[in-house]
Amino acid sequence: MGYGGGFYDRYLQNYQGKTVSLVRKIQLVDSKWIPELTDVPVQNLIVEEINDEK
Repeated sequence: MGYGGGFYDRYLQNYQGKTVSLVRKIQLVDSKWIPELTDVPVQNLIVEEINDEK
């Protein structure tokens, strides 16, 4: 998440609380993305729900 540079990773490195991130459905992709060693995963994701009915 974020724009690179490790800002959130440095913040989350010692954070003891629960973590969550908002995610747009388009951001969920099946790819061969490999996280960097310094990437800190969040515990939960909230994904937008799209209703295609119009």
